[in-house]
Amino acid sequence: MTLPLADVVECPVPETATVDVRETARGLAVDRNGETFVLECSRGQCVLTGVVGRDELPSTVPQWLAGVGAALELGEVRLAE
Repeated sequence: MTLPLADVVECPVPETATVDVRETARGLAVDRNGETFVLECSRGQCVLTGVVGRDELPSTVPQWLAGVGAALELGEVRLAE
């Protein structure tokens, strides 16, 4: 599914900006700007477990990714420990 980024963030973004969300065996893969963010979801919690092509996690959950979680009613998106 493709979501307009303007629908999931609380700041101005170009109308053409989107994120693509795909279901995976353990959660979701969210594509934006050529990067794929991997979320494991269960029981109302989503954990950012990785970004394809990166060795490390971001230091915080990107605001837009938290917005995707809220828009899809997934609960809070947090970083893996």
